[in-house]
Amino acid sequence: RRQTLRTLSSASRRTTIRGAFVSRGQDRRWALSAALPAVIVALAVLAWLTPHTAPDLLTPVRIYMAAITLMVITAFGARGAGAPWLLVAGALLFFVSDLSVALQRLVEIDFPTYAWGQPLYFAGQTCIALGAKTERQAPR
Repeated sequence: RRQTLRTLSSASRRTTIRGAFVSRGQDRRWALSAALPAVIVALAVLAWLTPHTAPDLLTPVRIYMAAITLMVITAFGARGAGAPWLLVAGALLFFVSDLSVALQRLVEIDFPTYAWGQPLYFAGQTCIALGAKTERQAPR
């Protein structure tokens, strides 16, 4: 139950970050172009995680995957509306860093995934923060 609450709390933070991307504006073409590959990756990750996930965590894990996938999609949409590439880089680094958490908590591998997950997480957060601070610019 504690893990479920942590997962949902984390999904809530990701939704807040996604909201920050939406507030910068969205270009529908950019968002839709990112949607198919992002959803394919998310579904592949879910297919991989499902056999390792306790039944009571399946719904929170699915909600969480939906939230971080939407974060990536809206980051691309924001880029199309003039946000800097740093926002996209941050969202992608954030997404990948969360795979390290899934490996450690759900798949329960022995390797300390925080060795690569933590640096990606902090790099992603830094990119998002710097990107949010940067002025709008036309996409190239």
